Amino acid sequence: AGLIIVKNMKIKRKALLIPINSMKDILIQDRRGHKLPDWGFWGGDIEEDETALDAVIRETGEELDISLVESDLIFMGDNHTKFDGVDVKRYFFLYKTDQEKFTVLEGVGAHWFTYAEAREKLDIADRFDEVIEMIRKVF
Repeated sequence: AGLIIVKNMKIKRKALLIPINSMKDILIQDRRGHKLPDWGFWGGDIEEDETALDAVIRETGEELDISLVESDLIFMGDNHTKFDGVDVKRYFFLYKTDQEKFTVLEGVGAHWFTYAEAREKLDIADRFDEVIEMIRKVF
């Protein structure tokens, strides 16, 4: 699911949610002991019959037990990265919220971090500086 082939090159497509509060803290997923990398963004694979928007809404419901609609989200853009030897195209959606606690259904927790704290937690494959630049353009 979420995998397309372009000129014999596998490209995985992911839709990711960046919850951000009024203090500009970012909510990231604590996956320690659940799956690697230990910290990450919310979301996941885009299935064949889905748009990135459909996927981020579905994945967010599965992971955070919240029901989002299109008007809750701001599309920030996309980027390409490589993870475990696979090219990944990631579509990012900003979700402005001041909800403090969430029901985490996947992973072990959800934590609010400043940009600097989040950068320390996230794996280099997440290309965090590029994500921060996307956030600054829309928020």
